[in-house]
Amino acid sequence: MSVTDELLANNAKYAETFSGPLPLPPSKGVAVVACMDARLNVYGVDDDVRQSIARIKASPFVPKKDAIRGFVFDVATGKLNEVV
Repeated sequence: MSVTDELLANNAKYAETFSGPLPLPPSKGVAVVACMDARLNVYGVDDDVRQSIARIKASPFVPKKDAIRGFVFDVATGKLNEVV
């Protein structure tokens, strides 16, 4: 079984108990932008996240910019570390 097949099987299990449809717009009013690419330079993540935050804040397509924050997931501890 490929990784994609495994992800699809996991999604099928999740969908069996899904009580959707979800409300529109999202009730929490949150957008999550994520990347999980093994080719990332882990030592240059905190700068890349800062650049991404700056791009989002500069975007004319994001109307509310007062709560834009960035985090890096630590694979060793499972914690989210905020980029300041």
